[in-house]
Amino acid sequence: MLQESINQSILNLLTYPWIEERVGKGVLSIHGGYYDFTKCTFEKWTLDYKRSNVDKEGRRVSIKDQAFWC
Repeated sequence: MLQESINQSILNLLTYPWIEERVGKGVLSIHGGYYDFTKCTFEKWTLDYKRSNVDKEGRRVSIKDQAFWC
């Protein structure tokens, strides 16, 4: 699913220590977007770093704050 690849890209950005440091301090926020051509909608995610969790493999799992535009 394309939305999952966008979510994974957001999480991959956190593998850069300087990005994770700034996100953790609240100086930088990470966003991702998905445009659905069939529905003509745009879905935007914002990583909620403080409310995100770590899964069984130790990877951070983002919680999505979603907004939709038609």
